[in-house]
Amino acid sequence: ISSEDAAVSASDLNAINDLTTVAVDLTNVTSITSSSLIDLGILDTAIGNSEFSNATGLTTIAVSDTTIDATTLSSTIDEYDSINGVGTTLMTLASGATINIDASEIATILGHETGSIAGGSRLTISDQNIVVTGNISVDEANLLSATTEGTVTASITTTESITELKTLTETTNAYTIVISSADATANAADLSTIDGKTTATVDASLVTTISGTYDQITTLYESNGVTGLGNESINLDENLTVIKANVIDGLTEGVVTAVIDPSETVDALQTLTGINAYTIVISSADATGSTASEFNTINGLTTGTIDTTAVT
Repeated sequence: ISSEDAAVSASDLNAINDLTTVAVDLTNVTSITSSSLIDLGILDTAIGNSEFSNATGLTTIAVSDTTIDATTLSSTIDEYDSINGVGTTLMTLASGATINIDASEIATILGHETGSIAGGSRLTISDQNIVVTGNISVDEANLLSATTEGTVTASITTTESITELKTLTETTNAYTIVISSADATANAADLSTIDGKTTATVDASLVTTISGTYDQITTLYESNGVTGLGNESINLDENLTVIKANVIDGLTEGVVTAVIDPSETVDALQTLTGINAYTIVISSADATGSTASEFNTINGLTTGTIDTTAVT
């Protein structure tokens, strides 16, 4: 092969090889241009069968596949590094390609990229999408996210804590997340933070109690990215008006625990929905004029205490 063809595709080399029974001399070839993993495999086998000679100068290989199996990619890297002897063959991937990888292969693929497996980087991952089969940790997810500008699609290990999940980097990856039963008592703001870390769903069905402010809780429940909510207890960190209390009551079949704004009137208090754990203080504005029946109605709407100190 002439030095003018120092960069040539695997398919072209395979075609030339099919035309001769004499070994093709690759002394002048240093780069394999846009080639499929199948063609690279055929070329590798032919080199191994001595159908090519002087193939130790292959320093760069461009993989053209738009869908790449990580197992095949890894073995191809190893084969060409072996052909290249003491040198390192750097493989690049088609822009925007998808790498399908098993969770157990992550360390190997990242090792090829960083050079921790060999004496130098053997793989360049830039803007490829990565789809993982099997659950991965938050740390693994962050390593994959850091290695590509593309999207990482994966399921996060279900034992990861809320504290760990909040450390997921980026906001455009498609992580399927399940909140662990160990975090059955959760903060609404934390769940919303995790929701913002993924374009996929966050399963909160194991959460039994959620706390937060009115705005934090309503934001969480309005999100389409969090599923499994609707039967948990909700604890409010601030006083609620009757209107806001009724909004929260409508979000869950569980018990709402909150302090009702003490400025609310007896008339308004009677419109509370559900039977929840409200702490209620009768306003001084209702010191007189309310009936026992009205107080009984309010009492039936809460399992909490009703302070009637202001009633005269």
